[in-house]
Amino acid sequence: HPHPTLSETINFAAEMFEGTITDLMQPKKRK
Repeated sequence: HPHPTLSETINFAAEMFEGTITDLMQPKKRK
């Protein structure tokens, strides 16, 4: 399978990190 590019990997990691910070800082209303 095609490997993601370095920038795609960084963007994906940044989005995951940003989402984690948002979940930690905001009251959980999802799930």
